[in-house]
Amino acid sequence: MGLKVQRLKTFDIDEIANTGNYSFLYSTSLKNVTCSSGDIHGDSLMAYKAVAYNYNNDGQVAKTSYTLRVLGEGILDETLIYTNPISKSTTVFRFKIVVLNWNAELGVFYYTRCSDFGKSDADSRTIVVSACSANNEDAQELASSWAEGDLKAGFKGPALSELPQCSCFFRFK
Repeated sequence: MGLKVQRLKTFDIDEIANTGNYSFLYSTSLKNVTCSSGDIHGDSLMAYKAVAYNYNNDGQVAKTSYTLRVLGEGILDETLIYTNPISKSTTVFRFKIVVLNWNAELGVFYYTRCSDFGKSDADSRTIVVSACSANNEDAQELASSWAEGDLKAGFKGPALSELPQCSCFFRFK
């Protein structure tokens, strides 16, 4: 079954935007991290932005900012503009975010990221939970249930791996 069929067509980005930090619970693509967190902020008039913080095992923090645009029916356009600090050359990366599930009450979000260019041998999937619900047993059980269902969904690539949780959310300047 394709991603377009599996997507949550009724997803409304305004339900998750400006609701605070989210902690990454499961991922197929995050490796060698102590923990990861992020947020989505903005609105349809000023644009939506997403920021992710990866706390690497070597003690470094990697911050990545994306621009998001709603394409409708559970699909978001995600753009990352990277400027090489040495050469000052700029590269634009474009992805599609396909929403697989969302529970606004518990703040649990499950999505996959697909590249606009090239072909991948794997589907990159992630489950995040609101910082307000990170210790909520119902939110943890829901995320675990989605992760178990992920195994049976027939996605390409590795299974979701559970990630360590941040003990607190750090403030950045």
